[in-house]
Amino acid sequence: MRLILTILAALALPAQADPLADLKQAETALSQANSSLAKRRVLGQTIRAYEAVMGEISGSIATLARKIRAQDRAIAAQTPRIKEHLSALARLGRLAEPLVLVGQGDPADTLRGMLLLEHVTKGANAQIAAVQRDREALTELHSEHAGLLAQLNTRRAQLAKVRSLLIAEANTGTNRAVPQIDPAALAALSAALTSSVPAIGADMPGLTPPLPAPVQGTVLRGFGTPDPAGVARPGLTIAAAPAALVTSPASATVRYTGSLDGYGQVVILEPAAQVLLVLAGLDTPLVQAGEIIETGHALGFLPDKSPPQPQGNTEFLRTPGDGSGQQSVKSLYIELRHEQQPVDPMGWFLYER
Repeated sequence: MRLILTILAALALPAQADPLADLKQAETALSQANSSLAKRRVLGQTIRAYEAVMGEISGSIATLARKIRAQDRAIAAQTPRIKEHLSALARLGRLAEPLVLVGQGDPADTLRGMLLLEHVTKGANAQIAAVQRDREALTELHSEHAGLLAQLNTRRAQLAKVRSLLIAEANTGTNRAVPQIDPAALAALSAALTSSVPAIGADMPGLTPPLPAPVQGTVLRGFGTPDPAGVARPGLTIAAAPAALVTSPASATVRYTGSLDGYGQVVILEPAAQVLLVLAGLDTPLVQAGEIIETGHALGFLPDKSPPQPQGNTEFLRTPGDGSGQQSVKSLYIELRHEQQPVDPMGWFLYER
């Protein structure tokens, strides 16, 4: 506990950042937590706050990167004009300077030559001064960009420590006795996931939409939307950051954790009678079957690295790339079932298409 308080106290974020208030609240709540379950919940809230802060920093870095590219283009566009001014100045200098120095020719021509030379010189100096200002601004942008990258790396290191605390707390909690799901119940659970016929109506007693999103991200594929292989799944696929925390969107009983054929690593929750929520694509779960958890409880993390390609129809587990070879996002698959029939989760969670 002392370590997490030290980490939180070390944060130095802008006062206007909303996630800072969440971090302060998490610090207070953690100091008051008197059970493993409470500590895990608060640690999960702290991680979410870190993720929000890092998201803001990443957004600022992206904005600065766009400004730097625009500034580079502006400087590059001015270079030909400066060269033109300098070339014209050199040509005029060769013509005007002899007239000025020896007084040859008409005095009026000499004066005009001097004025023209002065005009071109001023234009070249103005262009050079403008480029100099742009270069100074570019230097400031690079400095600010480097500072934000340093902040992001610091937050990333701090977040890694909080994640380690949460994992350690979850592992400690596995020592207590938890009712295990019996084989018959597991068989019934598997049967409940076989139907692909959508449920008629979306009313589910005991649940009120909208529910908090299990992970921060964007909808990659909607309910029944075919994937690149042409396979349509009765759930949502959410693109999220690597190692993002997945939390419970409602109070629930954990019905199953582990590997499930066709789904990979899953956590299956029962938030209400005859309602199952399947969350697939997680790394090692932080809960176990039989636990009763509250809204916001940490369930596990998305993988931090690309996993080996699993067998079976698990397209949602593959990491979407950005076309540059960088695997920068992960996927969480969300399936909601009522009385064994799949229900479109889109109307139940705070996601935008």
